Amino acid sequence: MKRRFLFVLAVIVLAGLFPGPGARAFLGDSDKAFGLSGSVRGIFLYADPYDFPAFFGWSGDDDTRASAIARLAAAGRPSERLSYELHLVTAYDYFSTAGGGFFAQGAVKPHYRIGDETRDIGGNDHNQSSLWLDRANVKAAFGSFDLTAGRQAVTFGKAWFWNPLDVFYPFDSRQFDRDYKPGVDALRLEVPFSRFSGATLVAALGRRTLADGSYETKPATDADWYGSALIGRLYATLSGFDMVLMGGKVYGGGLLGGGATGELGPLAVRFEAAYFFVDGDSASLPWPLSGSLYADRVTGVLGMGRRFENSLDIELEYLYDSGGASSEGDWNAALARYQAQALLQLSNHMLGFTVSYDVSPLATGRVAVMQSLSRGISTNISPSLTVSLSDNAEAVFGASLNFGPRPVLVMGLPVIQSEFGTFPSQFYVEIKQYF
Repeated sequence: MKRRFLFVLAVIVLAGLFPGPGARAFLGDSDKAFGLSGSVRGIFLYADPYDFPAFFGWSGDDDTRASAIARLAAAGRPSERLSYELHLVTAYDYFSTAGGGFFAQGAVKPHYRIGDETRDIGGNDHNQSSLWLDRANVKAAFGSFDLTAGRQAVTFGKAWFWNPLDVFYPFDSRQFDRDYKPGVDALRLEVPFSRFSGATLVAALGRRTLADGSYETKPATDADWYGSALIGRLYATLSGFDMVLMGGKVYGGGLLGGGATGELGPLAVRFEAAYFFVDGDSASLPWPLSGSLYADRVTGVLGMGRRFENSLDIELEYLYDSGGASSEGDWNAALARYQAQALLQLSNHMLGFTVSYDVSPLATGRVAVMQSLSRGISTNISPSLTVSLSDNAEAVFGASLNFGPRPVLVMGLPVIQSEFGTFPSQFYVEIKQYF
């Protein structure tokens, strides 16, 4: 077992060290009828769980995970009006702890996918191989509007840490790998009014999930109104600011929101806010908690930043989420809602700060800090260094350091005391090769 793990890790590292071809498509041309491109990446993660058997077991061993991920992307434009894309992804994961340990926690089924096409190729307690379809869509341009159907990436929002308006598979605030956004099963209509204004309508099919993250029903044909979405969005540029208004049906309820991005003097500023309301019966919080898993809430983000000519980039954001935890007694419920994709963060008041700088033409350093302002003050510090290995290859070295009050046992049950103090610190190395 150990030899196979070391062999896979060696293959990952060597693949990243060899430069790829100059063009991203290694076969054909995606601007023509057919083009084939992709990427291979290796990720090594190390976590040092603190002493809390209720979460991490009695062994107290460090957790490591090694992953090899290959993405094959086919895209083309058979005619002036028609284009398509197809992404097939396969992954191999090795876990030092049987069952995945810390890295197996918090796995949930994605909203707005009628099918779970992930196929287990093989595996055991320490190994897992899988294959899935990440994107598969066709886009037709009709002059006055564009129509895209199938599994596609849908991105709304302009903030860095948190995007209240990005309801379709948003990135996690601590997610270090943001090269590809997973797709959702949707029909998307784009209608431009002018060069800087227009309307978007997105209809996405989905199924209800349970508190443990599994689908409530098995067949993909059981997609229902509760788990689906129908969102309308209007956008325009006014007085130098990009403005957006959006609303409609989302998972389990509805959404009304808006935002603006622009510049005030030397500062880039951004604002997003959304009101989420529950429509119908919500799943209950897992025992022994009481209350609903999904609840009405208001979420807002205010951010500003500046990029200097010497490449120094500084960004600052503030998050308010009325559904987040505000005191010690709220943390367990907040964690359950966060894992069910009902919160962007556990805390109801957060500050985020990031600074990046090109330390050389081939290396960029970044430090991101998130500070929970809710009682049980805690902090996450995430430094990283990205190094270019060739035109199409790079390595990322980083960590996610968590500080704050740890959970305690009350009558044999774990009680969370803070947001970031709940999670162990992690360290990672990622090597990416594009072709």
